[in-house]
Amino acid sequence: MKDLKTIIIAFLAGISIFCVVSYISLINEKRALQEGLRLAQTQVDKLSGEKQNLMQALEKEKQLSEILSSKNLRLKQNLISGSKRLNKLFSQYSSGAAQIAVLKAENSALRKEKDKLALDLKQMAGERQSLQQRLSSVSELRKAMRDLKKSKRDGTLVRNFEGNQGFIVKDGKSTYTSSVKIEVNPAASNE
Repeated sequence: MKDLKTIIIAFLAGISIFCVVSYISLINEKRALQEGLRLAQTQVDKLSGEKQNLMQALEKEKQLSEILSSKNLRLKQNLISGSKRLNKLFSQYSSGAAQIAVLKAENSALRKEKDKLALDLKQMAGERQSLQQRLSSVSELRKAMRDLKKSKRDGTLVRNFEGNQGFIVKDGKSTYTSSVKIEVNPAASNE
């Protein structure tokens, strides 16, 4: 029995030692797990903080993106309206250039007409002066009257009178006395 007691005590001592060693091993493992959990928790907290920072940065980027897209839209609209105004100004410029070309052509035509009229005026002034010199002397005037009468008799005088053809007109009414023909018819008798 003594042997049995020793075996049981040895067996129980072995189990006790095994349990103590297992317990110590479990406590060490628990400490390691708690340390790992603490490290994991700090990493989770750190990652959670980074996540918050990234979420804030993402929100700021979204706001910035919205602001930039609205600015981009405004710039596109400004570009479109500027393009329309530029096209309108270009068409106005084109029509203005065409009008300028027409006005230049009219201006040159008017200058040519002015030059022609100035030349005609000089020519008429010369004719007037020569007629004045011719008709200022009595002998030249008599000679001109004879030529006129002669051309009237020959039929070479061309009548091309303009205006009132020699009648005197005052206030739009002729002052030339016209002959009035009065006819009297006897009245029919009632017999």
